Amino acid sequence: MKILCFHPALAPYRVDFFNLLARFAELKIVFLQENLLNQKFDQNALSRKLQVPFEIWNGYKIKGQHLRLGVGRIIKRENPDVILGYESGLLMVQLILWRKIHSRQRIHLWTMLDDSPEQVRSRRGLRRTVRDWVMRNVEKVIVPSQSAAEAYAAKDRRFASGLFSVVPIIHDANSMRKNAREIYSLGKAWRRANCPETWNRVMLFVGRLAKEKNLHWLVEMMKDVADGFGLLIVGDGDERPSLVRQISELELDSRVRLVGRFEGDSLYGIISASDVLVLPSTLEPFGAVVAEGLILGTPCLVSDRCGAASLIEDGYNGCVFKCNDAASFKKAIMQLPPRRGHSILRINLEDFVKHLIFS
Repeated sequence: MKILCFHPALAPYRVDFFNLLARFAELKIVFLQENLLNQKFDQNALSRKLQVPFEIWNGYKIKGQHLRLGVGRIIKRENPDVILGYESGLLMVQLILWRKIHSRQRIHLWTMLDDSPEQVRSRRGLRRTVRDWVMRNVEKVIVPSQSAAEAYAAKDRRFASGLFSVVPIIHDANSMRKNAREIYSLGKAWRRANCPETWNRVMLFVGRLAKEKNLHWLVEMMKDVADGFGLLIVGDGDERPSLVRQISELELDSRVRLVGRFEGDSLYGIISASDVLVLPSTLEPFGAVVAEGLILGTPCLVSDRCGAASLIEDGYNGCVFKCNDAASFKKAIMQLPPRRGHSILRINLEDFVKHLIFS
């Protein structure tokens, strides 16, 4: 099987997926931009890990919108059996219309939809109309969880039962833990150098400092969390100045620290040395950092508005709490399992990719 994949840009949480896809099929990737728009990653480091041929197709930018002409030329050149698109934007519309015009070529069309169950249920207006039209015009929709697939099916009975394939947004554990010893060592050294001795348990947030991440609520919760807990906030974004003010106003400077942005092994070291990773988002399609934490043995506290809540087994590898519910959050902290020196994610990315290709 030959797959031609159109994807926005390369991100750390997609490298293993693409590499595994290429193990079971002939894969070519066309990235639509050089980096993600809302978060910039070290593309040189990521591309060295990617074992798949790729090219970047920037297209034209008109009033902030990307216009890409010539999709048919790329398809004709690559001659794929399957075209794998992404979400339900303009490019997916182009791909569907192209296939309707060239229906004799019998190319299968797939897409990836990363919405959480909450987003599936709440989507309204034109975006939902276009999304549903796209789903009715493809052979396969790749979703990050079974609960997301069930939410789509509940919304529209016209979606065929065999339409959905579940592939969580996770790393391959074997690949990620190849240099686990170095990562753990790096993390321990970082914690000794950057966390006060009074912090018996280190809570960690990793991600963009954006409104939907609900960080102001998380900082507010630190007023009532036991004194032995400290909170590290890793990342950067528009909310940073207001978070700095809030921490100062609440006199939490000794218990909450913004430490900037990290990626790669430096980030994995911090995750591995933390006692709990927290994702309190009010709106989160998935939350790939949760899988990273679990693979590194760090239990996770996850809001029920996050798609990655599907990875949590309460009491074994973390807890799910009700979004913006202080009592639920405090109860979850009390039930947290200990940090481990091995993966506590009991699913395997390779199994999902095999099922995607051979089902």
